[in-house]
Amino acid sequence: MKLATFVWNETESWGLVLTDEDGVKWVYEPEKCERAFWNVGGGNGTNGYYMCLPEFMPNRKWPGTLKEFLQMGEEGMERLKRFETFLIRYIKQSDPYYIRCCGHPLSEVRLRPPIPRSRLFLGLVQNSPSFWRARPDRIHSNFLPQAHQRPSTSVVGSGEVYLGEPGGNVELGIVIGKECYHVSIEKAYDYIAGYVVVYDSQVNAYYENFDPAAGNWRTELLEKYPDWFADATGSWIGKGADSHCICGPYLTTKDEIGNPYDLLVWTETNHGRRDRSSTAGYSLGVERTVHFFAQFMHLHPGDIIHMGTVGTDGIYVDTNLMPFDACGSVGGEIECCGKVWAHVHCPEKFGDTRPAELKKIPLVPAAHDFINAVGSQITDFIPSKASSVWTCYGNFDTCMEVSGWKKAPSPRMLNGPASQIAGTEGEELILSPIAQDLDISAEAAVIISRVGKKIKSSEAQEYILGYAAVLSVCDRSIKNRIIEPATPQEREIGLVYGRWGDGYNALSDVKTLSSLSGRKITLSVEGIGCAEGSTDEYVCTPARCVEFLTTETTVLAGDVILLGRIGQIIHVEKEAYRNGLRATAVVEGLGSVSRVIRPFSEK
Repeated sequence: MKLATFVWNETESWGLVLTDEDGVKWVYEPEKCERAFWNVGGGNGTNGYYMCLPEFMPNRKWPGTLKEFLQMGEEGMERLKRFETFLIRYIKQSDPYYIRCCGHPLSEVRLRPPIPRSRLFLGLVQNSPSFWRARPDRIHSNFLPQAHQRPSTSVVGSGEVYLGEPGGNVELGIVIGKECYHVSIEKAYDYIAGYVVVYDSQVNAYYENFDPAAGNWRTELLEKYPDWFADATGSWIGKGADSHCICGPYLTTKDEIGNPYDLLVWTETNHGRRDRSSTAGYSLGVERTVHFFAQFMHLHPGDIIHMGTVGTDGIYVDTNLMPFDACGSVGGEIECCGKVWAHVHCPEKFGDTRPAELKKIPLVPAAHDFINAVGSQITDFIPSKASSVWTCYGNFDTCMEVSGWKKAPSPRMLNGPASQIAGTEGEELILSPIAQDLDISAEAAVIISRVGKKIKSSEAQEYILGYAAVLSVCDRSIKNRIIEPATPQEREIGLVYGRWGDGYNALSDVKTLSSLSGRKITLSVEGIGCAEGSTDEYVCTPARCVEFLTTETTVLAGDVILLGRIGQIIHVEKEAYRNGLRATAVVEGLGSVSRVIRPFSEK
């Protein structure tokens, strides 16, 4: 089955995509169709379906969104498959004219990403042999998925508007179909609902703005800041820039795909093919990837993981040879999954080349959706409602002595799943099944109050709702299992994943302060000791973090910036928390947050 989310008459809906006898694709809304079946057959005794009309969903009430439908799991898929079989026969045999009132030609709707505001949108990198094929210094590889997290504001649907200069590549995306945690590789495929096509790209503004004095491109920047986190900030925050990733055209269920490692992949510019590859080139497969992430965080229906490029990485678009007029586009296709494309809108370079109909489409659809649903501003913060969480790394004044990283005028920061934060509710933090030794830290967090972009440092306070104390746990199990010699990314990414466990970053209640400066920070771990520091240790202020992040990324109200650890943290070995131990973080003026940390138990 092919399932699409779309906009018709300013209303977002979802439906089943079918191709008619003339080759025209239609999208049918299940609830409207089922009600139409009843109107024609259920209430007319002379109709052949009067006594035998099937009911596909109780009371003919279907979930309102595709994500809500996926939450029904296998039962929902079975009901929809029965519906599809009946609909195809009904169109062919009974009343195609009437039932088409419940659908739309696909060419007449605006496609959204199948899951328009996905909670998790992970993108793997360096997941094919092309990344070490020509590298004689790479004598082995640590086979673990290496992924960045995209905010929802970075993703658009096929046919929508792509912001920024063109260039990128097409990747296979998997969509989680039911909640999974601590699943084996052998069972992981059962949790996949289907596949999407993802066009992966990045802007270079975060390289250029990290330290303008160091130069405006990656090679110059890394000469001054050779650590991996500086490089990852430029690349991975750039991947999260507004409307710079295409996802679609629909969710193709896995029964239509068969072998996911036997699909041809094409990347396109202006609908012309630039590169051909195959999903057979993936080093790590979908099963191993799902298993890996489900070891330390829950995956939920509608979560998306795209598997990385299997062809040329970051296909260059020379706009001098390929002029972008009103038809300029980027995108690509994956066999059996469909084709995605989006109109390139880069007014700074090309002017506004959008046709009139595209000027009606919001440039950042996810931000537009958020404002319509929640509003542009919040006055109360609910951690479970946060859309994005960014974490700063090496943002303390002794980072050179501790980590070997030079202090920088911009924060090293990466996006992560919002499920890594939790509020004051609950007394316990249950660690993941793979947790080993821990690094525990006391930190401060910034809570965004308003939707905004390109926020100047002098204006940042107007966009800050307040601050919170943070008790952060970093599990070192992934970092400690890396085999040397390793790449800098393999060596460091465990510190990123170590904080991604569910609720690993507990926040106090939010307090409004005129300034975060000069606040004492205290961490105590029962039976082990205390650590102290100050918010003055932070190299980049909250205002600078907001300014840098919003260079090309829209923040949403309720987003969180974790300012990161300070100089002193407390290392805890696994044996020390075997029976549970309490850790408490206090930030002067913000209060405290405390948890009893316990190991995972199957009971």
